[in-house]
Amino acid sequence: MIRSWRLNSNSGREMVCWEVREGPRSNHANAFVCDIHLTGQYFGATLGGDSSELRDYSLVLKGLAIGVAELERLATFLHAWLQLPLAEQGHHPPSFDCKVGGLFDQSLIMSLGERDDTISGGKPVVTFRYLTGRLKGELSFVTDQSCLLELSEGIRTVLAAADPRTYAS
Repeated sequence: MIRSWRLNSNSGREMVCWEVREGPRSNHANAFVCDIHLTGQYFGATLGGDSSELRDYSLVLKGLAIGVAELERLATFLHAWLQLPLAEQGHHPPSFDCKVGGLFDQSLIMSLGERDDTISGGKPVVTFRYLTGRLKGELSFVTDQSCLLELSEGIRTVLAAADPRTYAS
């Protein structure tokens, strides 16, 4: 059974991955509990090793809850936007914010849209803003339709596995 979903950058250098620890049934809440990995590498080989094996940075936010309703909202938005013809996608770039993880004073917010400080060639830019205790920051990268489709399908697959009667496509 698939117990994760992810969003890659269109360059393949950055990735955010949610690994499910507990589903909605096991924790008696309407949420998944996940470890969320934010990883990436710079241009060229990674310092100190093979670029295919080592990442330059990796941040793991452990045990954050992601509400089923928020995941449904994200998957529905992505599905609707991806169904638009390419020309329409270009005229109506995605603009979306959602909380994709949280626990007490920790949160991970995903924003999808355009950024003035990022050259994207018309492709969507995703920004993850994280706060955990006294650590806060953001990771942003250019993504594309195939990466967003993989994210949407991954979320829908995990939702369907959690409750096939409700989420079966």
